[in-house]
Amino acid sequence: MITIGGGVEGIITRFKSISNTKRYTLASLNNGKPTFHELETKALITLGDHISLDSNNEIIKKTSNDNLSKELAEIYETTISSYFIEREYPNTIKEIDLAISKFTPHLINAAKLLIKKLIMGSPIIMRFHNDADGSSSAYALYLGIISILDAFNIKYTPNILWLMQKTVVYELGDAIYDITHISSYSCVEKPLLFIADFGTSSQSVKAIKKASEHFDMIWLDHHPIEEGFDGSLITNYINPWNFGGDSNITAGLLCCIFAYLLSGKELKEIENASLIGDYSIYANTSKPGADLSAFLDMITSDPSITGAGSKNITPLELHELVNDKKRYDSLVNFAKAKMDETVDGAIKKIKLYKSKSFNIYVSDFSLFRNRESRYPLPGRFSSKLLDGLTLKNSIPCILLLHFGVYISIRIDKKIATKVNILGIIANLKLNYEDDVEAGGGHDSAASIKLSEVSDKTTIIKIIIKELKDKDL
Repeated sequence: MITIGGGVEGIITRFKSISNTKRYTLASLNNGKPTFHELETKALITLGDHISLDSNNEIIKKTSNDNLSKELAEIYETTISSYFIEREYPNTIKEIDLAISKFTPHLINAAKLLIKKLIMGSPIIMRFHNDADGSSSAYALYLGIISILDAFNIKYTPNILWLMQKTVVYELGDAIYDITHISSYSCVEKPLLFIADFGTSSQSVKAIKKASEHFDMIWLDHHPIEEGFDGSLITNYINPWNFGGDSNITAGLLCCIFAYLLSGKELKEIENASLIGDYSIYANTSKPGADLSAFLDMITSDPSITGAGSKNITPLELHELVNDKKRYDSLVNFAKAKMDETVDGAIKKIKLYKSKSFNIYVSDFSLFRNRESRYPLPGRFSSKLLDGLTLKNSIPCILLLHFGVYISIRIDKKIATKVNILGIIANLKLNYEDDVEAGGGHDSAASIKLSEVSDKTTIIKIIIKELKDKDL
């Protein structure tokens, strides 16, 4: 809460009950400049009231607002016109220029919506996947939001809840949690649910429908759109697959563009960290971002490594760690050493199945996994293991890493299109529906979830045969 020197007047745009006290957000125009404040009072104020306060935050005047929609629209339009500039993203990857030009107008609309929610004090829930791509997304969004707060001189902490998600499904329990979280707020603007890097599972549809009754939504993703997933249920659903792009345009890249539209700041290191972390063909390990990607992989795998008691980690915590150079360097070095150690252990216990123009490797993650912490997680580790195998081979490699009921698949980018692993997975789901519960991903990075009663060894043999058939 802040003390508003000299008094202020404005419209009550949001309040939240805290015991007998209520916390309010006020929006107003001061000499044509948008201003936003927060105060606490036990006085009876109604959402949408126009109030005047003295320097002690005591109410001088309160009037009901018959022109609420008009006044709020004026505040919003003045805010957008005074701050928001439609910028052209300085893209350095020429192959994706066309896709970016197609989805940027949609990102602009989503950015304006986020600004509206911020200035009106609406609660915002930001969910992101717990890997380098998802956390890159959250980190970029956080930096973009900080720029907005600075631009409008917003002194109070916005009502944002950051939630790191282990799965790439928005489940009904998630929706109920989110709806419960906002239940203590009353707002002139609907709350906002922002989701990054969550995949396109049909299992999310029921929760999306539930959440859309209570939230405006922004969903930025890059996974191939699975049958049964309906992005039209989400007003601001932005996925490169709908604009001539593919999964190589990562969620982190989308969010870096989004943050640039908000702030004008280039976040190339974060962008490259997401590309590296999600095995994009546009990743460049010789440019800044490789260390950040390794750091984000480790921290999101096991936040306890930082000494925090929570299993969740927020972008603010990431930002503080990154800017603590000594600690950041130490964590990066630990992440690299631990990954190298695990890769070396895996290569010693791996099985090889030769094909004509590529090698297929099968590895059991349980034989060498780290027992001291959750890092590295198998999904992201499989990419590093494939890199290690590639260095030891003169022909392309394919890796099947299995753990529990999951199979993580990584394919050398040079043969990814030829192999068409997503087509193989689709056939498995069709022909072995009792064994294969789910599967998907990208051309070069995919995964399969088996049922508890499935014969994993048989499924792996079928995949190997399908891969070899592609090599005829």
